[in-house]
Amino acid sequence: MLRVWGGGIYEKELFYDLADELGILVWQDFMFACAGYPVEEDFLDEVAREAEYQVRRLSPHPSVCLWCGDNENEWGIAEWWQEDDPRVRRILRKNYYRLTDFLGEIAKKEDPSRPYWRSSPSSGDPDIHPNDPRRGDIHYWEVWHLGKPFDAYREIKPRFASEFGFQAFPNPETLKKYVSKEELNPTSPTMEHHQRSGDGNAKIYSYLLNLFRVPRDFDSFCEVSQILQGIGIQSAVEAWRRLTPHCMGILYWQLNDCWPVVSWAS
Repeated sequence: MLRVWGGGIYEKELFYDLADELGILVWQDFMFACAGYPVEEDFLDEVAREAEYQVRRLSPHPSVCLWCGDNENEWGIAEWWQEDDPRVRRILRKNYYRLTDFLGEIAKKEDPSRPYWRSSPSSGDPDIHPNDPRRGDIHYWEVWHLGKPFDAYREIKPRFASEFGFQAFPNPETLKKYVSKEELNPTSPTMEHHQRSGDGNAKIYSYLLNLFRVPRDFDSFCEVSQILQGIGIQSAVEAWRRLTPHCMGILYWQLNDCWPVVSWAS
């Protein structure tokens, strides 16, 4: 399964044709992510046209298995966007559920054959935390963002892990296309500008030194960071596959980038 993330784009027809041909399921987000959105009628009219068009376009593809309202917005409403003013919190929550209910109605009307999932992550119940591992799907980032060791994957027992991951550097051949020879150093200004996590380089070094010696040169450092990423993903997948049938899905973040950076992409 591949998840088309709500902070990106609706993919071209070729992507879905290939997924159909190769037997790859597609978890399809609508293009909403990590933000509050307006619910005025003019905006909802645009949302309706976009959602109707995309569902009609993509529903003939057997690879598409689920419509998802957004990425992490329900989690934001539940935890991150706790404004000081209770009135603002109520408005954010009300607007969020109006928008995602609206998307759900369109998805069900245009394609009743597939489920609609309000958000990723979601427990499927507004009264239960959207990242509760006992229900729905979760995004697990205590490894990486909180610096927990890879063994921590054994402590969490998700039903469906739809996002987790670990960073690595791209191949040196990729980096050399846009970084000068003098700046081929993880802490150079150009390299840090192309790092997608504020303290990402420090995190990679910290995890790396727990398992490996200091790499002898930059090319070796890039390679070892990729091996480290592989060990991290493997640790989670093996831990959660052992939980079958309690855990029935594992999607790592992320497959690809739209430009060359240091990120969670494989």
